[in-house]
Amino acid sequence: MVFSSLIFIYLFLPIALITFYIPKIFTKKNIILSIMILTLLSFIFYFFGSGKMMILLLISIVLNFYFGELLVVLINVKKRKIILFIGITVNILLLLYFKYIRFILDLIGYVSDTQLFIELHPYLPIGISFYTFMAIAYLVDIYKDHTIRANLLEFSTFLSLFPHLVAGPIVRFQEISQELQKENSLTIDNFYKGVVKFTMGLGMKVLIADNLAPTVDKIFALDTHSLTMLTAWFGAVTYSFQIYFDFAGYSAMAIGLALMFGFHFPENFSRPYLSNNVTEFWKRWHMSLSRWLKDYLYIPLGGNQKGEFRTYINLMIVFLVCGLWHGAALTFVVWGFYYGVILTLERLLKNKYHFEMQGFIGVLLTFFLVTIGWVLFRSESIAQAILYLKAMFTISRSSDIQMYQDPLFMITLLSGFLFSYLPFSIVTNLKKFNSIYIFLKTLSVFTILIFSTIYMTGNDFKPFIYFRF
Repeated sequence: MVFSSLIFIYLFLPIALITFYIPKIFTKKNIILSIMILTLLSFIFYFFGSGKMMILLLISIVLNFYFGELLVVLINVKKRKIILFIGITVNILLLLYFKYIRFILDLIGYVSDTQLFIELHPYLPIGISFYTFMAIAYLVDIYKDHTIRANLLEFSTFLSLFPHLVAGPIVRFQEISQELQKENSLTIDNFYKGVVKFTMGLGMKVLIADNLAPTVDKIFALDTHSLTMLTAWFGAVTYSFQIYFDFAGYSAMAIGLALMFGFHFPENFSRPYLSNNVTEFWKRWHMSLSRWLKDYLYIPLGGNQKGEFRTYINLMIVFLVCGLWHGAALTFVVWGFYYGVILTLERLLKNKYHFEMQGFIGVLLTFFLVTIGWVLFRSESIAQAILYLKAMFTISRSSDIQMYQDPLFMITLLSGFLFSYLPFSIVTNLKKFNSIYIFLKTLSVFTILIFSTIYMTGNDFKPFIYFRF
């Protein structure tokens, strides 16, 4: 069950909202009951998507809560460090087994020319990358500050909260701890904002990303030896918009859902294709992951405080981990290495020559570099990525690009471009006319919901891209 499905929107969500809000009429806003209901709803949601793998989520909740309690009650500094190390190690080992064991064994087998445990293919639990990183962040934060402490019910809700459980954003406990203990955020205004945010995200996913997906799939499925330059670029640029509206759409839906239930999640995207350089791009793209990598990996490695050379090494390590986090394949490793090199070069140019890409040229060049990166990200293998990139930079006389340019697709691609680049000053100016602004916004939300419903009714289901991570 996913957010962009009729079952979720017209069955699960209404039942969840009724189940969550109706008891408040009779219990005088009993916060414990509210949290219990929300946790149960989250478990039901996760069970429908992962079945027996829900056991792993429950194990993660119990283990990490127990490690957190030990970090609070223990006084000896050495023992606390050992517990923190064990807690982080257990989380990483679980992630390594379920997500990377096949990749690791295949690499070892390739080097040793031996097939190792070819029958071993663990089922990848949905959302494990996200809730594992959240659990690690909780342990590190509670190690640093005892006051960041949850009881078992609060921690269960924090880790399993269904809006972020499957594909983020990566939330920290202290960001929602007050909202787990009070109901100040359960207001009509926040509920309305949540509905608007959710519906906007639904439109981004269903009306833009899903309409771009078939063309991307067709082009990337072509024989790369016969792929023309224009078609290759067309496919790569289209995928750049598809993955943005797919993942940013999911994040907006998650943030909107959280608001409906009284929680404020951090923003995850800030129009990344407006970035002047790649460094800025990673401050705007998947911001909760970038922040996690900075706070829990880059800074502990020394950040930029241990000399210039060490800073570059730290950047490379962070983006290799970023690549691997996205998937157990060499394409993701190369993709992470690619960004590590670019960010290192940008920092070097800034520190040595005080040069930094800016303005129109900077935005254009950043999109160019990011689009090349998406080819690595989207390709099934390194070989396919190399051949695809070769086609992008090999001049060819012929092109079959016109066969992909049907009216609906071109309108969708243009909409993606406009939403990515045009300033929203007109919308901002409308806010001073409060009643007109609310009316137009409500009308837009209703229209998007109607068209999205029509599209979902008449088309095949398309899962979110980031569900595979």
